[in-house]
Amino acid sequence: MRRLLGLSLITLTLTACMPRLASYEADPPGYRASDPAPSAENLERERLYSYIRGRNPWIEADAANRIADGILRWSGQLSLDARLVAALIATESSFNPKAKSKVGAMGLGQLMPGTAKDLGVADAYDIDQNLKGTANYLSWLLRNWQAHPQGRAYALASYNWGIGTMKRQAAAGESLTSAQEGYVRKILVHYEKL
Repeated sequence: MRRLLGLSLITLTLTACMPRLASYEADPPGYRASDPAPSAENLERERLYSYIRGRNPWIEADAANRIADGILRWSGQLSLDARLVAALIATESSFNPKAKSKVGAMGLGQLMPGTAKDLGVADAYDIDQNLKGTANYLSWLLRNWQAHPQGRAYALASYNWGIGTMKRQAAAGESLTSAQEGYVRKILVHYEKL
């Protein structure tokens, strides 16, 4: 009963946060690739830069500027919500371009070697390459889950657990695990702060 109540509370919390996230349609009506993405403008550059420096006080100003510019550029080009991209990176690496996990995930978006290769990322520690790969991967995941009632939460969980695992879980009618809910919640906490 407690677990059910806890899951209901988490689901309610996540659902309440979801309306603030941008819509992620693969190709919305009237969309042209050359159109600027209004969702990228919802995050002021200076606010993003300050958040990066606050989350990672050891980062050099030049690197923080490159990260802020890259998040805004790739979010705009892919019609992604820049706040969501920044929140994901804050969760994954705390904006540390040299981050490496014990399982081999690399850089800002903690790309696994195979994923980085699939995304055309030759150097996962290069700020711009990693941001481009991270944004492309997140965009692809969001498009893959857009028809699911909890699509954004499943897309975010897929970033960490892999889309195959999450598709099998959804096909079996299983909800997000507590670890997956916790991961999504961390991202949404950063999202709200941005």
